[in-house]
Amino acid sequence: MSDDTTMNVNGQEIGVLGLSIGATDTDNFGVMGRSNNWGGLFQHNTSGNEARLGGSTYAVRAIGDVRALNDVHVDGNIGIGSTAPEVRLQVSGGSDAGQYTGGGYVIVGQPTNAHMRLDGNEIMVLNGGDSLSAGSLFINDHGITTVGADVNLSATLGVQDEDATGYAFRVRVGTETEMLVWENGGTSLGSNSTNPPDDGLFVFGDVNVGNSNGATGYKMAVDGKIICEELRVQTSGSWPDYVFAEDYDLPSLDEVEKHIKSNSHLPGIPSACEVESEGILVGEMQKQMMEKIEELVLYTIQQQKGHERQQMEIEMLKAQNAKLQALITASK
Repeated sequence: MSDDTTMNVNGQEIGVLGLSIGATDTDNFGVMGRSNNWGGLFQHNTSGNEARLGGSTYAVRAIGDVRALNDVHVDGNIGIGSTAPEVRLQVSGGSDAGQYTGGGYVIVGQPTNAHMRLDGNEIMVLNGGDSLSAGSLFINDHGITTVGADVNLSATLGVQDEDATGYAFRVRVGTETEMLVWENGGTSLGSNSTNPPDDGLFVFGDVNVGNSNGATGYKMAVDGKIICEELRVQTSGSWPDYVFAEDYDLPSLDEVEKHIKSNSHLPGIPSACEVESEGILVGEMQKQMMEKIEELVLYTIQQQKGHERQQMEIEMLKAQNAKLQALITASK
């Protein structure tokens, strides 16, 4: 039979016609072919497209585009651009899925609407067309991941909140939200809080630096040194201005001396052993030190007054002595 031999059925030119109405799926074949190589070969006369069926290695081999209008059931692996697929679906070859240029090995969805493009080492999820927009995902061949941004954020993981409302980034463990990055740049840790901090860090819970165990009863524990330009400690107790009250019981210097001799530290101040074992409360220590400073001022004022009284007495004695000397001189 020559290449241009055809069959005419009901006015239609047919290369091969097969028709069967069987009782079950296993004995119903419109066309059946058997060979040691391919059971059937279908070729287009001019385009070069062809389909081979029933081969020794592949059930179906297609050269050209393949279009299925209904479901396709395959029991083995499918290879697109691959002659030896290793998994259920293996796609080899295609163009690079560029950030704005389209392309890719696989497209899921309609390219003009929300869709996903994949190539050998990149994934792009687009809201519409080939340009990234809010809510999109871009993972490139260097492992850089960008979410919700139409530009490379120059970070291994970049997240952009396009509508500037709510959360830009959220981490949940089970049903609990453990981390929130808000649209204003504020960050919340360890909370389901709905009130964002004002462009800063807010921690719901304890903070431990340099030690995972922390310290019981403290909101922040640092195992190491801290340096800062300024530190404000706001105490809830009274500041030692009570030392200057009229009814304040100022201990005498004799009492202070006896306490020092007996305890080797000032009254109201922790001992060296206490500081070594328990540390100091900065706010409380500042109060105690200020109390001692204000007591010292009172002692100094007392000494000044005593010195002034002594000086007056000395001046009186000098005057009396001068008079006696004058009388002695006059009696000679």
